Amino acid sequence: ARPRLRHRPPRVAASGAAGAAPVAGDEPSTRLRVRHGLGLDAVRPQTQFGDAESQLLAVFAELLANLTERKQTGTALQQTADRLDMATQAAGVGIWDMNMETGEAYHSQQMAAMLGYAEGELRANREAWAAIVHPDDLADANRQIAILNAHPDSPYATTFRVKARDGSQRWIESRGRVIE
Repeated sequence: ARPRLRHRPPRVAASGAAGAAPVAGDEPSTRLRVRHGLGLDAVRPQTQFGDAESQLLAVFAELLANLTERKQTGTALQQTADRLDMATQAAGVGIWDMNMETGEAYHSQQMAAMLGYAEGELRANREAWAAIVHPDDLADANRQIAILNAHPDSPYATTFRVKARDGSQRWIESRGRVIE
């Protein structure tokens, strides 16, 4: 296994000087400390920052924190998608989703590949689905979908044949449920 280097953007903290009362004409003093993701601290010399600069630093620090959180969320989402892809490939299953109102559909690359289609080659809509379902099975498959529409809390499970890209017939066990 190849070791991974995790680099986090620097965290910036600005703090005002405490203690002595300000002398007329003096601006508050702020010490800027930057903590780098590799565990190194850099303390900058004490610098005089006015209120506007301190506010700008605070906004910058908040923006940096938000960007870091967004990056971490994106990384976690990608890891989840990768795990789902590995699981579907290992189990030999495909994933589909269809909006029953619009007919728009989604199918995973794994599902398309199981039928011999390259990525993007299998159209994702209800008409394309109906075109590959065996004519002898289409009426029953549509009836199962109608039952599901009438009773959205009931499980959907049916078996039918579809035409693969090479013209052969494949049996599909389709299971699902209404999620919206």
